[in-house]
Amino acid sequence: MDETGRRVARREWVLRLAPRGEVGLDRAAGPRAVVEEAVARAGAAPVRWAIEQGDAVVRRFVDEVPALGGGLAAVEMLRRGNEATTLRALVTLLDGPATAPPLGEATLEGIREFVHRAVPLEEVLRGVRAGSGWSDRRRRVTASSVVNTPVDEVET
Repeated sequence: MDETGRRVARREWVLRLAPRGEVGLDRAAGPRAVVEEAVARAGAAPVRWAIEQGDAVVRRFVDEVPALGGGLAAVEMLRRGNEATTLRALVTLLDGPATAPPLGEATLEGIREFVHRAVPLEEVLRGVRAGSGWSDRRRRVTASSVVNTPVDEVET
């Protein structure tokens, strides 16, 4: 907080994130309480961006490694885990790691699902590498446009 009581984020650019398309908070894959807490801390537009980002990353995972998909229920499970991770990253960027919510059940659910379906670890890791590299680049490009800074100089 500054001297006027206004919240000062560690990385103000995060507050300017917004989705590229029409994304409502109702499209969130995770629990409503988690989304509402993130909105209270970061605002609606950055949370809508996180929802869009999570959906896009999961589509990339499944496109690159179809074994990770396994049907609509499995894709929704991946969305919940990825969205929880992205929302946690938003809060961490704004307020530091001590205030970030735990990842919780959403990420563990994916691990159990892959084990249950006997998805080889190599396939899981291939999907994580493909999706993470792509999503990191997408986040940097988005942040770069928000702060009007070259992509390679964006601190995330």
